[in-house]
Amino acid sequence: MKKYFKISLILVIVLSLYATLVYFVANEDNKTPNNPIIDSGNNNNDNNEDKPSGFDKEDQDNDVIDINILLSPNRIISRRNGIWEENKNLKYNDVLYDVYIDSQNIGQKYLMYNKKWYIYDEQRNFIDYSGNVLAIKTDKEYKVINVSKSPLNEIDKNNIISILENKQISYNYDLIVKEKVVYDINADGIREEIIFISNAFTENVNDFSNTFSIGFIKYPTKNEIFFEYIDDILNSTSICLPSIQNLVKFENDLHLIVGCTYFSERGTQHNIYRIFNDTLREELKTNIE
Repeated sequence: MKKYFKISLILVIVLSLYATLVYFVANEDNKTPNNPIIDSGNNNNDNNEDKPSGFDKEDQDNDVIDINILLSPNRIISRRNGIWEENKNLKYNDVLYDVYIDSQNIGQKYLMYNKKWYIYDEQRNFIDYSGNVLAIKTDKEYKVINVSKSPLNEIDKNNIISILENKQISYNYDLIVKEKVVYDINADGIREEIIFISNAFTENVNDFSNTFSIGFIKYPTKNEIFFEYIDDILNSTSICLPSIQNLVKFENDLHLIVGCTYFSERGTQHNIYRIFNDTLREELKTNIE
């Protein structure tokens, strides 16, 4: 009798312990953390202090590249959220671009790069060309202005001399490299002149006090300098030789693209200026490549 009583008591104790254990585990599973993270897929928490920049979905939705351009000799530029930037990661192969050679449209073409831009058509036939490449990919309205270089006159010469003398630069006028483009940049019915002057790379160091590259716009009542490099004449290879590559109107904004070539194999720098309200504002200055 005592034997059966002990067995029953042991069973009761074991069952009680089991029931207590089950109750404890069940309650632990149903507990809510003190700081629950609830992801309903629509978290409107306005505290963004801990969000890494560039990973917020709203930022990604607003990150828009609306213009891509390829330039001679080897430049790739995009406009992202209204700001021009170099874009070496752009995938341009197998994408049709509107291609211009010295501002002349040759149609939609493909491009590839290997020390220079190679152009080929949709049948993969390579196209021979000579001149500066401008290739554009955009859904925006744009117009490439077909401007040609114009000869300088006596008034231009006087303006150049005045600028150099104001900079206290002695010079030999005939040895200065000069370039002029004429265009009504502010649509007021009067054509302005964009002029570059330079003695970069000169070997005639005795004819100048300084080496220089200067760009200015000649308005009817003033000259506005927007591009300027001046150095000691013994450093004539330290500055670049500027040239007007393109004039392009994207929607209502006129843009001047300047290529500035450095001595030997150092490469070319590009500057993009936006023209508005009778002034040029530098939008991009690239590295030398």
